[in-house]
Amino acid sequence: MRTDEGVDQRVYRKDYQAPAWWVDGVELAVDLSAPADAEGAHPVTVRCKQKLRARSGQAGPLRLDGREMELLEIRVDGQPLPPSAWSLDAEGLSIPEFPAQAELETVGRLQPFRNASLEGLYGSAGLLCTQCEAHGFSRITWFQDRPDVLSTYRVEIKADPQRYPVLLSNGNRLQESESDGLRTVVWEDPHPKPCYLFALVAGRLACVRDAYTTSEGRQVAIEFWCDPGLEGQLGHAVQSLKHAMRFDEQAYGRAYDLDLYMVVVARAFNMGAMENKGLNIFNPKCVLAHPETATDEDHVLVEAVVAHEYLHNWTGNRITCRDWFQLSLKEGLTVYREQDFSAAHAGGSAQRIQEVALLKSRQFVEDAGPLAHPVRPASYVDMNNFYTLTVYEKGAELVRVLRALVGEQGFASGLQSYFDTHDGRAATVEDFLSCFARPDGAPLVEPMLRWYDQQGTPRLLWQLEELGPTELQLTLQQEAPERAGKGDWQPVPIPLQLVAVDAQGLVPPEGDKDSIHVVLEEAQASLSLRFARPLQAPYAVIPVGGFPAPVLHEQKLDTAQLRLCAQHVQDPVARWEAQQALYREALSGLLKAEAPSPVALPDMQALAESGLDAAVLAEMLSLPCVGTVLAEQGGDPAALARAYAQLDAALAAHIWAEPASLQAWLQTPDVWRFDVRDNGRRRLALRVLSAGLRAGRGELEELAWSWLREADNLSQRLGATQALWEAGHATRAHALQLMSERHAQDPLVLDRLYALRARFANTD
Repeated sequence: MRTDEGVDQRVYRKDYQAPAWWVDGVELAVDLSAPADAEGAHPVTVRCKQKLRARSGQAGPLRLDGREMELLEIRVDGQPLPPSAWSLDAEGLSIPEFPAQAELETVGRLQPFRNASLEGLYGSAGLLCTQCEAHGFSRITWFQDRPDVLSTYRVEIKADPQRYPVLLSNGNRLQESESDGLRTVVWEDPHPKPCYLFALVAGRLACVRDAYTTSEGRQVAIEFWCDPGLEGQLGHAVQSLKHAMRFDEQAYGRAYDLDLYMVVVARAFNMGAMENKGLNIFNPKCVLAHPETATDEDHVLVEAVVAHEYLHNWTGNRITCRDWFQLSLKEGLTVYREQDFSAAHAGGSAQRIQEVALLKSRQFVEDAGPLAHPVRPASYVDMNNFYTLTVYEKGAELVRVLRALVGEQGFASGLQSYFDTHDGRAATVEDFLSCFARPDGAPLVEPMLRWYDQQGTPRLLWQLEELGPTELQLTLQQEAPERAGKGDWQPVPIPLQLVAVDAQGLVPPEGDKDSIHVVLEEAQASLSLRFARPLQAPYAVIPVGGFPAPVLHEQKLDTAQLRLCAQHVQDPVARWEAQQALYREALSGLLKAEAPSPVALPDMQALAESGLDAAVLAEMLSLPCVGTVLAEQGGDPAALARAYAQLDAALAAHIWAEPASLQAWLQTPDVWRFDVRDNGRRRLALRVLSAGLRAGRGELEELAWSWLREADNLSQRLGATQALWEAGHATRAHALQLMSERHAQDPLVLDRLYALRARFANTD
């Protein structure tokens, strides 16, 4: 991109230079007490004192970012700086000659209630709050607005308590006082942080309080601040935070480091959630959860988001990213840690299936489309465009690749080294990778950087040849992604765990292990696979291990081979993938005007005897995402919709071919609680109920209505309502009316009901 003046506005990673000035301490005095101006808006005055120290050790030019503020004062070491010694423009403040070490004091006036950017300090509905990532702090005061400038912060907030009774900022609350009708609160964050983690909230808020004792024996006060009236929906979020704090101690050895942890829940906050040090800010949809007004999926999401923002305390806050090109270093790594938390606490086996489904249905599509970009881009015009699935979800998958390459012990020790070495610093992807070592001592950093710096999803071609009754030769070939850039794409390390299966079940390899582990490093490799017994046709060799690398496996398996995998493979992800491939095969046939093949539908007896979690069973009985099929097969969306309807009807009838065997799957817990097993049981029951209604099982209407009227949770009530609509049942409109009346005062539930009604608008 070039401006009208011909100046290139693109920022390049290769041009990075360390900051010319370090900041050893920041003191902010934020005055919110000014009366309203002629237009009724209340201006805010911010006095900033920053202790600057030249990296070179010598005096030189100082350039600070600053936008949409009025400069009232400027001093150096307490002395006013004459106008001839500085200049101001729309993007910042310049001082041509600044001492090698000195305190700069600026006073600025800003108008938060006229700030339409929703960055920096802005006002909405009487509440003031901040959003400083990525470059919002320069709308609050003049500063080097970049993530590699870390400093401690002391913040004083002064306001009229009638207008702003609650005054919050990062860190520990040092003191509170009132004088001349004004209230002053002083906050201190002793841990150096970048300015994008600064936070301030002022307004009328209610509070839910709790406490937590760290593994070190320290008492941490917990405060959840919210718009008044929302307090009753915060209990789950509070418990989720405490679970995340305990998990980070037990799994990663990381304890919380302040005396106070605060979360603000405000409708005025325009983002989803932000990890500001010690003062997270959330939009209500990411934190409110009560069984009466939120589904099981909502509870899972709230727990994950609360955990994500807390886990940033060490991966993002204590250790931040050197520049915004390294965004995945904090976001991808924290998504991985969030997934690790959810898997350990509430995710169950189905969680990884859902992660892989999201990756395939959305991130792989992003990788193959016009917006494809590397996890670590080489340049940007606007950094806000890179808060993407590629940076977050694919970034998390690359941490998973790293773990597979170095092993569990190597991964744990590498993370410990990363935390110990880079605490209080701004780091790069190279810094992170250099903390890990492969067991065999092979180079790691350069091969892994190919994953980070090349765009697109690698394709892995499989070719299998039979060398004997117990020996196969597998040839694997990496192919460049379709949007790999300039044709200089380099192979990436791909960890693989392989199993063989035939009609008798799993075929063990030679040796003591139950699977074969390899790492594909080159563009092509041939592997000799030996097994403990002869393989009987049909047989298949497939990847397992929970999808350890974000790769497109181009493997030609026929219906019989896929069915074997869907029946016998123990890994839930691989089993689900095989069943999804069978569904896609059936859809492809329907698009060619063929009837759905019975062998493409799941073996209900095998599922019943599989021992799989209820949530995984629900996934096995669910059709693929439409977006995934469209991305793979293309074609007419209307024709695909008709094929989906045909396959869905066939699947519903297939599920209910033997009704007696499904009664156990329809059983739900008597009392709602947030528990992975209970969540899965409800999910499976709703899936089976919906299929039965669509299959014409009239006796299920009574069960659906009993859930709708009597269930103590929204998951079952909303699920029963949706099932009636999906089946086109005569009572569906009445069900929707009852739900609307019950939740007339809850906008989030009403929004779901309106969406349900709109979805079936053309089916009445």
